[in-house]
Amino acid sequence: MANESTTDKRSILKEEYPRNLLLAIRGAWEQEEPTELTTDVLAGIQYALSTLNEREQLVLCRRYKEQKTLREIGEEIGVKQERSRQIETAALRKLRYPRNMRFITKGVDGYIKEHCKVEYERGYQVGYNAGYQQGVDEASNGVSKAGISVTIVSLPIEALDLSVRSFNALRRAGYVTIGDLLKVNEKDIIHIKNLGIKQRQEVAVSLYRYGISQTAWDIYCPRMNE
Repeated sequence: MANESTTDKRSILKEEYPRNLLLAIRGAWEQEEPTELTTDVLAGIQYALSTLNEREQLVLCRRYKEQKTLREIGEEIGVKQERSRQIETAALRKLRYPRNMRFITKGVDGYIKEHCKVEYERGYQVGYNAGYQQGVDEASNGVSKAGISVTIVSLPIEALDLSVRSFNALRRAGYVTIGDLLKVNEKDIIHIKNLGIKQRQEVAVSLYRYGISQTAWDIYCPRMNE
């Protein structure tokens, strides 16, 4: 059983979030390539966390954001201290997966640029108005609208910097990229579970910031209806 009172563990937990979480994920942080905590990198960290299940996310939040003990966390979720430790360990292990580590160290935009570069070198062709084939392995085919950059359309929805509720609602409904959001109609939007008016407005405003208009989301964007 891990000893929570070890000097290394205590020193890590005393750091501010998310640095303490990064230390726990990567170990000797200063010996690794340093990562500047830009907005994009923070979005990458948030994406990596979103790949965990809800209980794993909760444990890491309580542990590193709120700096609660494993005993306190266990009492909150109804398990023993040792089980809390096991959940934390499993969650940190998942965050060390190569794909998650690339999001954590490079950010969302950095991750996409890296993958796009690799796929362009492999000879994939993309279209601008008629549609495109995205080379990123895990992304689905999408369509681009006139005047919208293919690069923007291929970005994951993490790039919109949405609230946790909006992000989770979209991901659970199967929306992975910004291009996916441009395919929907008004009926599709209304039927996205847990995406209320406030969350729809948030998505619409985020798309507007990227210069995206003439979509089914426009009716929820206050700036376009003034």
